[in-house]
Amino acid sequence: MTSTALVERARAELVGWDLACWCRLPEFTAAMAIVDGLRRGELRAITLSAVRAALSAERTGDAEHLVQFGRDLLATVQLRSIPAHVRTLEIARAAPAESGDAVDITTVLARLIGNA
Repeated sequence: MTSTALVERARAELVGWDLACWCRLPEFTAAMAIVDGLRRGELRAITLSAVRAALSAERTGDAEHLVQFGRDLLATVQLRSIPAHVRTLEIARAAPAESGDAVDITTVLARLIGNA
């Protein structure tokens, strides 16, 4: 199914839905709780991605940009619902900044998952 057909199908299925309908969905409530806990910089990054996807879709006429943004956003929300992932992010944030020397990716990943 093309992205245009997917968008049209979604529009047809969602006729009559308003914010109150969405707010009753458990997935929506969980996602909003995660979004409410994001830091300002994280919210800015999501907003920039949303605007980029919207402008890309508008300029190209291809809704796939929006579809992919939606998938990426859902993946972010799902990752943020995993306590171990959240703890790893918090540990990485709390770690003091280093001198800025180049570090290979294996070292970075080991630090993020707590093996270094």
